[in-house]
Amino acid sequence: MSVESHGRRRFDHLHLWATTVTGLVALGIAIFNLVTLQAGPDIDVAMPHVVRVSQGKSARLYVQPTITAKEQTQEVEVITDVFLALNPPPEEKIMPHFFWDESGQWTVIEGKLTYRQTSDPTPVLVPHEKPQQPTMRFNAEGWKFKKAKYQGLLSIHRSGGRKPISKEICIVISSKNVTDFEASGAGGSLLFRNDHQPVPADTPEDEVDCYKSLPSDSD
Repeated sequence: MSVESHGRRRFDHLHLWATTVTGLVALGIAIFNLVTLQAGPDIDVAMPHVVRVSQGKSARLYVQPTITAKEQTQEVEVITDVFLALNPPPEEKIMPHFFWDESGQWTVIEGKLTYRQTSDPTPVLVPHEKPQQPTMRFNAEGWKFKKAKYQGLLSIHRSGGRKPISKEICIVISSKNVTDFEASGAGGSLLFRNDHQPVPADTPEDEVDCYKSLPSDSD
């Protein structure tokens, strides 16, 4: 066999090997993309820095989480239900039972902050390219906030039997907050934040990440 023929055969083998490897890599990428597109979407839930509370005969908590589908898939994530559970301090005997009452929107009309209902508590669709930020109103019929720290979970339930996503929530109610609730009635609301800067030096360590009214609004 001539040197030229040997070289040509060696080139043909290398070319065949390279073509095979390239084909396998392309097949692997195609399978990965297909599986990814057909898989159920993975979502992320971010809690807001602000919540609002109103209180008349019942307590109402307004929360606007940001729900994002992190991966592009052929399916659209469906949020079927959202539950809020807040635990009162041990000395408080009555456990609040919050339920997702409705969804709405806060707007400023003639210089006054006003809330209006936009929908019933219906499933929320979360496409990949469009994060959702529904303002959800949770109602605890016949129950009222008192001066205390309330801790609990916001649980996001999804379709397809997927495990719910739970986010911790903590809100600190001052005695002045309670007085302001009574003064404003069910039509008014108080704003609570969890990003106060700087954090007051006397803030207990377990309340640093809690929602609180502005320092000037609390006792």
